[in-house]
Amino acid sequence: MSDAAEDPGSRSRQCGPRNRLHRFARTESLRYDDRIEGSRCIPCLTYEHLRKAQESIMAGSRWIALGALICGLSVGMGAFAAHSLDQVFARKYDGGTRTVAGQTVPLASKFLNDFKTGAEYQMFHGLALIATGLVMQRRPSRAACIAAWSFTTGTLLFSGSLYVLTLTGVTKWGAVTRFGGVAFLIGWITLAIAATKPLAEPTQA
Repeated sequence: MSDAAEDPGSRSRQCGPRNRLHRFARTESLRYDDRIEGSRCIPCLTYEHLRKAQESIMAGSRWIALGALICGLSVGMGAFAAHSLDQVFARKYDGGTRTVAGQTVPLASKFLNDFKTGAEYQMFHGLALIATGLVMQRRPSRAACIAAWSFTTGTLLFSGSLYVLTLTGVTKWGAVTRFGGVAFLIGWITLAIAATKPLAEPTQA
């Protein structure tokens, strides 16, 4: 016969994972297109598979970058509270008091602790956003997207409202803080769901 039989090894090398997108699409939860039924070669990757893999990687990377930015800003806010804000609050709220758990405490001390709480929660959920981006790269799903938006919204509402409340003394911002807490809860629940999404079994060579 003039036509030689196709070498399965050469087809495996041709279809093999040569870059990050190939490795992602081969091992993670994307559909495969096995061009030879019953063969043992590495599945061929279609353009659609590669496009979805690239979109998942890029989306996850953007959330990771945003999470790192949020964490960096929280460090700055914490340093501001530790080194400068105590004096500002002492002058601004001199003589003011607030009852907390049945005890009367200086208003400056109460607001300083609230500001630090906002910075701490900003750090926690910036790290959570980084984790969500990593999960999104490996297990792209609607739940991961919801978690990312929930953590971002929660940080803006929770930490942002505490910053504004303590700096201005307008206690009505406390109502906004509650919505931020709800967004955090939604984020953690949906992140847990996204993290349990099963991975596709890698194709056996």
